[in-house]
Amino acid sequence: MIRCFVSDLDGTLLNDCDSLAFESAAVIQQLIQKGYEFIIASGRSRQSVEKLLKPYDIHCLRILCNGAVIVDADDNVLYTRAIDEVRIKEMASILERLHFDIQLYTSKGHAARNSQAIFQRFVEITEKKRKLTEKQAQAYIKEHFYFEYQEHITDWNSYLSDAPLIYKLEAYCDDEKSLYQAVEELKKIDHIDVNIVHLGLEITDFQAQKGIALDWLMQKMKFTNEEAAVFGDGMNDRMMFERYPNSFAPQNASADIKKLAAHIIGSHKDQSVAKTIQRIIELQSEI
Repeated sequence: MIRCFVSDLDGTLLNDCDSLAFESAAVIQQLIQKGYEFIIASGRSRQSVEKLLKPYDIHCLRILCNGAVIVDADDNVLYTRAIDEVRIKEMASILERLHFDIQLYTSKGHAARNSQAIFQRFVEITEKKRKLTEKQAQAYIKEHFYFEYQEHITDWNSYLSDAPLIYKLEAYCDDEKSLYQAVEELKKIDHIDVNIVHLGLEITDFQAQKGIALDWLMQKMKFTNEEAAVFGDGMNDRMMFERYPNSFAPQNASADIKKLAAHIIGSHKDQSVAKTIQRIIELQSEI
């Protein structure tokens, strides 16, 4: 019997407008009321996820920053896997030499080196992807994502001398050559996990994995792996799919994740995660 539902956000639970649809939110509220556990497992930060859930007053467990932090339904931090200052400094040295712009997800919010450049990159991507004007793209990003920075980094030594816990580093560049050169050079830094996302990198501690964080939660809740249904579309979901037999990938998921999935469902555009959850609950009620 499935007692716990675990879902990625972007490309999975969220629709094609990067939003949590009313229909999906209603299903989540329904399953929580019925006594099931619902867990978000996302690469997004705490602030970004809160922005999505707040309009629906949804309170649930959240695995954030690809597994670097777990927050409970009452916003208490339960678990962290941070990157130490030494490795952050090594990464920053490599990335800035290759002209990457950098942002950090931390225990005190977002921090960035060249925040305006990062925002502008997302504006240009959104303009092309959604065929919007620059002003429309700026408004879209501000509505659907989180681009508020609690710290603007001007000097790494100064920032790191009194830094909060750093859960995740994101870095963005202009060309594939720099991207793959950075990946190669970052290999010399021990115990980090590097994911390529378009012309960007997501970097966490190697123990900051959704699958590892979910294992920790399942043990705390005394659930077996067979009692969880996991949903995801990208390679940061791979460990969940490898460890949990009831895995579901939307039609739009990457080919590699589809190969690992036990089930392929409809597209995220059609709220297929919510529909699948609803169907599982109905079938279990009948039994």
